[in-house]
Amino acid sequence: MQTINIIIADDHKLVREGFISLLKHPAKIYPIRISVLAEAGNGRELVDLYFKLKPDLIIIDLAMPVLSGIKAFKEIKNYDVNIKALFLSMHEDEAYIYHIIKAGGMGLVGKSVAKEELHYAVKKIYDGEIYFGKQWTESKLKKLVNNYSNTGNPEKYIFENDLTERETEIIKLIESGLCSDEIARKLFISKRTVDTHRSNIIKKLNLKTEFDLYKFAAMFIEFNIN
Repeated sequence: MQTINIIIADDHKLVREGFISLLKHPAKIYPIRISVLAEAGNGRELVDLYFKLKPDLIIIDLAMPVLSGIKAFKEIKNYDVNIKALFLSMHEDEAYIYHIIKAGGMGLVGKSVAKEELHYAVKKIYDGEIYFGKQWTESKLKKLVNNYSNTGNPEKYIFENDLTERETEIIKLIESGLCSDEIARKLFISKRTVDTHRSNIIKKLNLKTEFDLYKFAAMFIEFNIN
């Protein structure tokens, strides 16, 4: 049975343990042996472990402290262009897929992924292929990249926004789950001021709803944009 050596990186120990449990038992549909060489709790630990252990593949959470998953991946890729990575996220929206592809990543699965699909994704990426879910064929991924590259979708410009320092602060608090009243108390400003900032952010990013704002805030944090 083929053995694939990996490092898994996620800042939540229970999440790491859950994935390790899924990985250590061969899946019936894809009988491969996966050996977890080490665990990392943040992006910096991952970078250090990668060059120490030289795994075949890394499974990496997008949102991690110290150094985000995408930035840790890019740092490793600067020295090892052959790095193979499967990203994890609570979100699997098109914009996430777009930014992972543009960074050179090969795959993304949700944190609720089933064992069979997880093993399938690991094997695909180990073999040098890409995997963003069974619904994402190569032609659909190419169309997605073209659409995001050629349209004015606000999420495409997530790295190039013109948010003020205060707006950035509010976005981070929105992502943490705070409502306008709670944000106001935390920042020692009025709720009306918070609501004005929220409205301005929505206009700047050409978003349509408060739900779109929350999705943007989640992506903002996961890609560690400052």
